[in-house]
Amino acid sequence: MGLLDRILSRSNLRRAYKQVVGNGGSSGVDGVEVTDLADYLHKNWLRIKAEIETGVYRPQAVLGWKSPSRMAAHGYWAYPRLSID
Repeated sequence: MGLLDRILSRSNLRRAYKQVVGNGGSSGVDGVEVTDLADYLHKNWLRIKAEIETGVYRPQAVLGWKSPSRMAAHGYWAYPRLSID
């Protein structure tokens, strides 16, 4: 099983979702509440997964900042978001 398969595995995604819910359900940097995310993923997950697997999915950054940190490859950090219509 490759890295992408492990990332997209049901058990990993369930664990990640439980962690998000466990954080109190507060919205992320894009303002999307956990309840909205659940509905969106329920309706769109198969498409999103296929786009990730084929390299078509491109999340948009909604929060970014310059950083002198060596951990930021180009001195810039950004959080991706889902496109929730």
